[in-house]
Amino acid sequence: MSEHRERRTAASRSAGRRARTASGARVADRVASRGRRALASVVVGTLAGLTIFALSGGTGALSAIAPSAVADDSSAVTVTAKDQDLDVENAPFPDLSVTVSQTRALESQGIVVSWTGGKPSTVPSSQIGGADFLQVFQCWGDDPAHPGTPDRTTCQYGLGGVPGSHRDDPRDTDASVAAEDKPYTVFGDGFATPTYTSIPFRGANGRTVANVVDGAYSYTKDADGKDVLADMNTNEFFSKYTTNMVSWAGSGGDGSGSVKFEVQTALQSQGLGCGSPVTAADGSVSGSSCWLVILPRGQQDGGASFITKSGLFWDAWKHRIAVKLDFKPLGVRCPIGAAERQLAGSELISRAVSSWQPVVCNQSGGSVYSAITGAESDAARAANGTAPAPLALTSRPLDPSLGTDSLRYAPVAITGAAISFAIDRNPRPGDDTVPEDVQKRVGLPFTSLRLTPRLVAKLLTNSYLDSLPTFADRDHLSHKDGDERVYNPRNLVSDPDFLAINDPEWKYQALAAASLAD
Repeated sequence: MSEHRERRTAASRSAGRRARTASGARVADRVASRGRRALASVVVGTLAGLTIFALSGGTGALSAIAPSAVADDSSAVTVTAKDQDLDVENAPFPDLSVTVSQTRALESQGIVVSWTGGKPSTVPSSQIGGADFLQVFQCWGDDPAHPGTPDRTTCQYGLGGVPGSHRDDPRDTDASVAAEDKPYTVFGDGFATPTYTSIPFRGANGRTVANVVDGAYSYTKDADGKDVLADMNTNEFFSKYTTNMVSWAGSGGDGSGSVKFEVQTALQSQGLGCGSPVTAADGSVSGSSCWLVILPRGQQDGGASFITKSGLFWDAWKHRIAVKLDFKPLGVRCPIGAAERQLAGSELISRAVSSWQPVVCNQSGGSVYSAITGAESDAARAANGTAPAPLALTSRPLDPSLGTDSLRYAPVAITGAAISFAIDRNPRPGDDTVPEDVQKRVGLPFTSLRLTPRLVAKLLTNSYLDSLPTFADRDHLSHKDGDERVYNPRNLVSDPDFLAINDPEWKYQALAAASLAD
């Protein structure tokens, strides 16, 4: 059960990832001559227009997706087990319906996977992977035996030491090995040498990690020249530190749930290769597509009493549902010799500038906008000098101590402050006053809350009891009411001011963590 809230400043999408509370990023240039003023006007106008384009997200083509998938203009897609699972009668969740928040124009980012039609989940332990949950992961290739579906040998799946999440596992019985698993299985001859199945991983770069090939062990040489089997869960392509696999995503009492998923491109995972540039016959460039796989896991694996085996084994894999993901092509593809316009300064705008490149530099008369990130004050000072300098991107005017300010300013992007949170529901157990519908949502994340300036001020000034160390003096967080000393609330979610403006469901929660107090 995770209970934490994170405060951070975040820039708008056009201004990149880092944030700063400011009125906005500005572009500044020295007014040295009419010609230069005209050039600055053109550049400022272009940047302002491009900022609008960046905020709107631009446009993109949607690649072919499963016939059952339905996409709206936002590129969110909903898929169901009934439409994709050929053995839905025996599926763990026959009524499962999954929505993916974004499926096109993707880059290295987060998306939201939400669902209904599941069953209340059981959390995993050190021996069991849990029960009635979902696993979410990314694959890059199509299955030649089942066109239009992902190939399990191309999936970034495998967490060493996590039951039910390995690429390889011993089998409890030979009878539990499906025909589709036999090429990846070495049959044993008893307890000492059990039957073993290992699903290989084929990287998008052409290399493969496998320790079973055509029903026989495939050894490699270690540094000492000894025969060893490859580690299928920690290898050159991924490990528990780099994988984006979600090994357990649980449903609440009503069978619904949601989870954030980290989408990886070829820059984060060469084995997946998502977004690698692909040039079509007409010269257009697109990014390599990939798959998002949602794998329902029930209460037991084939031949086992619990969830302890790989989800890539056929008895679990056959129930997967998948969504095609389309990526922006990686890299800047500008014509050789294109005019270059240099920008310098605020890092806040760097991501937006890079997102403009494929469009602006390939237009007629387009230019490459080269952003040099660094101290805003240095960029503004250089632009204020007499020598030619890059257009300055800054969120504050030139420091008067650096000389007379001869710059002209224009807004190109908007920054702001944001507060994010991640709080899972935990209704008070055994409390008869908690409504049944609230109890059924146990474990599900809250998706909205309301704050006031007063509440934010309390968080920033350590006004809640739990924001202080256990044995610290707390008398300054109290007041006298007659002869009685009344202390401040423990944390944000127990504050009457907070409860008064938020959904009544909050008052039934048993949430206590220092991260909810500061």
